[in-house]
Amino acid sequence: MDYFVDIKKNLLGSDSLSILAESVFDPTPERLRMRAEKHMSNPKTRAYALQRDGLCVGIIVLDTGDPARVEILDFAVKKNLQKQGVGSTLIRYCINAFRPALRIAETDDDAVGFYRQVGFSIEPLGNKYGSGANRYLCTMPV
Repeated sequence: MDYFVDIKKNLLGSDSLSILAESVFDPTPERLRMRAEKHMSNPKTRAYALQRDGLCVGIIVLDTGDPARVEILDFAVKKNLQKQGVGSTLIRYCINAFRPALRIAETDDDAVGFYRQVGFSIEPLGNKYGSGANRYLCTMPV
Protein backbone atom coordinates (compact mmCIF):
# COMPACT_ATOMS: atom_id res chain seq x y z
CA MET A 1 0.00 0.00 0.00
CA ASP A 2 1.24 3.51 -0.88
CA TYR A 3 1.21 6.41 1.56
CA PHE A 4 2.90 9.81 1.85
CA VAL A 5 5.22 10.88 4.65
CA ASP A 6 6.62 14.30 5.52
CA ILE A 7 10.37 13.61 5.53
CA LYS A 8 11.80 17.10 5.83
CA LYS A 9 13.39 16.30 9.19
CA ASN A 10 14.77 13.00 7.86
CA LEU A 11 16.39 14.05 4.58
CA LEU A 12 19.81 13.10 5.96
CA GLY A 13 18.75 9.47 6.41
CA SER A 14 20.55 6.94 4.22
CA ASP A 15 17.33 5.92 2.41
CA SER A 16 16.48 9.53 1.62
CA LEU A 17 19.99 10.38 0.47
CA SER A 18 20.26 7.32 -1.76
CA ILE A 19 17.06 8.27 -3.58
CA LEU A 20 17.92 11.98 -3.64
CA ALA A 21 21.16 11.03 -5.40
CA GLU A 22 19.07 10.18 -8.49
CA SER A 23 18.27 13.91 -8.92
CA VAL A 24 21.67 15.43 -8.18
CA PHE A 25 24.49 16.01 -10.66
CA ASP A 26 27.67 14.34 -9.37
CA PRO A 27 26.03 13.13 -6.13
CA THR A 28 29.02 12.92 -3.80
CA PRO A 29 28.19 12.28 -0.14
CA GLU A 30 29.22 15.86 0.69
CA ARG A 31 27.03 17.41 -2.04
CA LEU A 32 24.05 15.29 -0.97
CA ARG A 33 24.51 16.19 2.69
CA MET A 34 24.78 19.91 1.88
CA ARG A 35 21.68 19.81 -0.32
CA ALA A 36 19.64 17.95 2.30
CA GLU A 37 20.76 20.37 5.05
CA LYS A 38 19.82 23.35 2.85
CA HIS A 39 16.31 21.95 2.33
CA MET A 40 15.92 21.08 6.01
CA SER A 41 16.90 24.57 7.18
CA ASN A 42 14.64 26.48 4.77
CA PRO A 43 11.24 27.20 6.38
CA LYS A 44 9.63 27.52 2.91
CA THR A 45 10.67 24.03 1.85
CA ARG A 46 8.53 20.90 2.16
CA ALA A 47 9.75 17.34 1.53
CA TYR A 48 7.62 14.25 1.04
CA ALA A 49 8.30 10.61 0.39
CA LEU A 50 6.08 8.04 -1.20
CA GLN A 51 6.31 4.90 0.91
CA ARG A 52 5.40 1.51 -0.49
CA ASP A 53 5.29 -1.50 1.80
CA GLY A 54 7.22 0.50 4.42
CA LEU A 55 10.02 1.50 2.04
CA CYS A 56 10.75 4.93 0.59
CA VAL A 57 10.37 4.71 -3.20
CA GLY A 58 10.31 8.38 -4.22
CA ILE A 59 11.00 11.86 -2.87
CA ILE A 60 9.82 15.32 -3.83
CA VAL A 61 11.16 18.55 -2.34
CA LEU A 62 9.15 21.73 -2.89
CA ASP A 63 9.51 25.46 -2.37
CA THR A 64 6.09 26.54 -1.08
CA GLY A 65 7.01 30.10 -0.09
CA ASP A 66 4.57 31.64 -2.58
CA PRO A 67 1.02 30.23 -2.24
CA ALA A 68 0.31 30.90 -5.92
CA ARG A 69 3.18 28.71 -7.15
CA VAL A 70 5.06 25.64 -6.08
CA GLU A 71 8.55 24.95 -7.37
CA ILE A 72 9.94 21.44 -7.45
CA LEU A 73 13.49 21.68 -6.08
CA ASP A 74 14.34 17.98 -6.03
CA PHE A 75 12.42 15.04 -7.38
CA ALA A 76 13.68 11.47 -7.49
CA VAL A 77 12.40 7.93 -7.75
CA LYS A 78 14.30 4.82 -6.73
CA LYS A 79 16.15 3.63 -9.85
CA ASN A 80 14.51 0.20 -10.10
CA LEU A 81 11.00 1.71 -9.78
CA GLN A 82 11.27 4.44 -12.40
CA LYS A 83 8.62 4.39 -15.17
CA GLN A 84 6.14 2.64 -12.86
CA GLY A 85 3.95 5.59 -11.82
CA VAL A 86 5.79 6.62 -8.66
CA GLY A 87 6.76 10.04 -10.05
CA SER A 88 3.32 10.90 -11.38
CA THR A 89 1.80 9.83 -8.04
CA LEU A 90 4.12 12.25 -6.20
CA ILE A 91 3.25 15.09 -8.61
CA ARG A 92 -0.51 14.50 -8.22
CA TYR A 93 -0.18 14.40 -4.43
CA CYS A 94 1.56 17.79 -4.37
CA ILE A 95 -0.91 19.37 -6.79
CA ASN A 96 -3.82 18.19 -4.64
CA ALA A 97 -2.14 19.13 -1.36
CA PHE A 98 -1.14 22.69 -2.31
CA ARG A 99 -3.42 23.55 -5.26
CA PRO A 100 -1.02 26.17 -6.64
CA ALA A 101 -1.92 28.26 -9.70
CA LEU A 102 1.49 27.45 -11.18
CA ARG A 103 3.85 24.50 -10.81
CA ILE A 104 7.48 24.95 -11.84
CA ALA A 105 10.47 22.66 -12.21
CA GLU A 106 13.84 22.80 -13.90
CA THR A 107 15.27 19.60 -15.32
CA ASP A 108 17.69 18.07 -17.80
CA ASP A 109 17.53 15.72 -20.78
CA ASP A 110 17.06 12.68 -18.53
CA ALA A 111 13.72 13.84 -17.06
CA VAL A 112 12.24 16.33 -19.54
CA GLY A 113 10.15 13.57 -21.15
CA PHE A 114 8.58 12.72 -17.80
CA TYR A 115 7.54 16.32 -17.18
CA ARG A 116 6.10 16.58 -20.69
CA GLN A 117 4.18 13.30 -20.18
CA VAL A 118 2.52 14.50 -16.95
CA GLY A 119 1.38 17.78 -18.53
CA PHE A 120 4.12 20.36 -18.06
CA SER A 121 5.00 22.81 -20.84
CA ILE A 122 8.68 22.75 -21.70
CA GLU A 123 10.97 25.70 -22.46
CA PRO A 124 14.60 24.91 -23.42
CA LEU A 125 17.15 26.87 -21.40
CA GLY A 126 20.25 25.50 -23.16
CA ASN A 127 23.53 24.97 -21.33
CA LYS A 128 22.47 27.23 -18.44
CA TYR A 129 25.18 26.21 -15.98
CA GLY A 130 28.06 25.68 -18.42
CA SER A 131 28.26 21.98 -17.60
CA GLY A 132 27.42 20.86 -21.14
CA ALA A 133 24.01 19.57 -20.04
CA ASN A 134 20.81 20.96 -21.54
CA ARG A 135 18.36 22.41 -19.02
CA TYR A 136 14.61 22.93 -19.36
CA LEU A 137 12.06 25.08 -17.56
CA CYS A 138 8.91 23.07 -16.98
CA THR A 139 5.68 24.87 -16.08
CA MET A 140 2.13 23.71 -15.48
CA PRO A 141 -0.46 26.44 -14.94
CA VAL A 142 -3.91 25.57 -13.64
